[in-house]
Amino acid sequence: MAPVFGYWNVRGLGQYIRLVLEYAGEQYEEKSYKFGPPPEYDRDAWFSVKPTMDLPLPNLPYYIDGDVKLTQSYAILRHLGRKYDLYGNTEKERMMVDMLMDQGRDMRMGFYMTCVNYTEDAAKKYLANQQQTLKLLSNILGKQTWFTGDKITLADFVMYEEFYVNTLLDSSFLDAFPNLKDFVKRFEDLPAIKKFASSPRWIKSLINGPSAAKFSSRG
Repeated sequence: MAPVFGYWNVRGLGQYIRLVLEYAGEQYEEKSYKFGPPPEYDRDAWFSVKPTMDLPLPNLPYYIDGDVKLTQSYAILRHLGRKYDLYGNTEKERMMVDMLMDQGRDMRMGFYMTCVNYTEDAAKKYLANQQQTLKLLSNILGKQTWFTGDKITLADFVMYEEFYVNTLLDSSFLDAFPNLKDFVKRFEDLPAIKKFASSPRWIKSLINGPSAAKFSSRG
């Protein structure tokens, strides 16, 4: 039986997981939960079934594969990283993967909060502040193929997604860091990712739930 991945019908925190599953060639079923119509955007599509889900901590996203029943995006990611050998080969690499994943979480929070009450001035300030973080990430990547070396890891999936969403705010987001731009192209050129990006399942710009004023169903 194919694993089941459940999430809202937005890119959001679920995209990391989709990217890993697609890269791994996993045949999975996605259950997509839609927000209700405006102005309430109710969440009954999920809340009506949430009590019936056989999950230790019912939440979105979730991942069910036989006896494996997980919620929380990074818990799912780390499980998939171990399953598909995407968590680094050494303890040093795994420490770097963990740091980069948490850095990605910080970046996503900044992006999301900018989108919630979006203004051009707030976005410019946020994006300017991110340049120092990009400099640090550029130094870590250096001339390597991936963030921990020659082998792709979970960190690369998280970093790619954060670069992707921030470039929606400003197409020049990575321009000062050619190695980060090359990284994005290298990731997007992976055959499985390229195939996914050209499919109707690829969510291009519906990034956030409707609580956000930007890149959501309300703006």
